[in-house]
Amino acid sequence: MIREPKMPCTQVVKLGERELAAFIRSVTELFGTEQARFATEDWLEAVTLLNCDSPQPSYSWRLVTISATTQFVLRVNSQRELRHYPPGPTQHLTQRSPDTHAT
Repeated sequence: MIREPKMPCTQVVKLGERELAAFIRSVTELFGTEQARFATEDWLEAVTLLNCDSPQPSYSWRLVTISATTQFVLRVNSQRELRHYPPGPTQHLTQRSPDTHAT
């Protein structure tokens, strides 16, 4: 296997910054700033799983973005599902029913 020469650390960091900026810009355009904050946390969390010995840093940053996107989509979908389900079986216990004995 032929390994590419290692990139200088500053260049690797710049690639990561560009990848994060593109990801956040896309999320902001499609879902707004609140979701972009959550997506940023997902991306930064995914960085902790990054293999720093990868021969292709740009590929590694793309994997971070793919991982963060997966987490983001799972969260957004679960939030949407919660809004579409009817109240649970105990929901009626906390809701007041109309007083049937009112005059």
